[in-house]
Amino acid sequence: MRNAIQSTASQSIPLDWLQAPREQDRASLVEFARGTLCSLSTQENGNFVPVHVSRIHRSFKRLGAPGLYKGGLRLMQLLREAEPLHGGYWLPTPYRVVEIEDESVFIGATPNAHGFLGEIRMEGLGRFLMPDVASCFPHQSLNGWMDPATQDPSTTVAAFMAGHTRAEARTSNLTDVTYLNLISPGTTGRSRFQWSDRVVGVLAAGQIAICRQLRHGRKRYFSARLGKGSIATEAPIDIPIPRLLFAIAREVGTPIRAVARLDEKIVEVAVGERLPIEEFRLALLVSREIVRAGQSTTYRISPKLAQAFCARLALLGCALETLQ
Repeated sequence: MRNAIQSTASQSIPLDWLQAPREQDRASLVEFARGTLCSLSTQENGNFVPVHVSRIHRSFKRLGAPGLYKGGLRLMQLLREAEPLHGGYWLPTPYRVVEIEDESVFIGATPNAHGFLGEIRMEGLGRFLMPDVASCFPHQSLNGWMDPATQDPSTTVAAFMAGHTRAEARTSNLTDVTYLNLISPGTTGRSRFQWSDRVVGVLAAGQIAICRQLRHGRKRYFSARLGKGSIATEAPIDIPIPRLLFAIAREVGTPIRAVARLDEKIVEVAVGERLPIEEFRLALLVSREIVRAGQSTTYRISPKLAQAFCARLALLGCALETLQ
């Protein structure tokens, strides 16, 4: 049974990818990873058992691309089709469907060619089901699947400020520190996050700074209260940094712009900064193509699904602009 599953999974992947696997083709990579995890984890009674990463790596090695297993597992984790366990084990998540704009997208580590999903429509990495098939699975809300912070930008910033006040402690002699600067839209047409050695605050009339320090080869982020041109106190930041930066940009009046160019068949949404993981999760699911150029990323999405994506960007704190 397992061999049959893995064989049919391979049949749904383009032959040129199987002959020369490449990470840039996300759809083929995640499909091979789905088939691998499904075949190794499925028991005869239909239950799933954890699979050690070494067995998954072995399948990619037989393909001739041993280094791609990490990317395949990462994509499944981002799509919430599989989760890592302690000790290097991976387990498929329960099958379910997520509703987006009255359509149902399947979430689960089963390959397309298994035939389990019936007739599907591909949009990005998402597999959209016919209504009769979708009704057979449990439903999960889009918000539950994305798992974003539910706070709006203003509430996020207020929680950040309250957290700094509670946790701040005096400090001195900090080295290798850079400070967040928010560059207002200029000729580039978008805000940008910039880190520099110049001591500058972004909140509380310039008294509170967002800082980044290189320690033991890793970046440490913290907030700081400034006094006399230097750091007087510091506090840890317990809000994901990308989400906090979008919220701060919105709060101080320089929001990150999201520019949507409309067409009858496709909508191109350009965002000037990298998205937080929860919004990028949705982008992976629905984007037919993702193109990065410097700090900006363009997502090519069908018009209907673009509505849901742009609504999430607005909740994140982006300033939406539509071009015909």
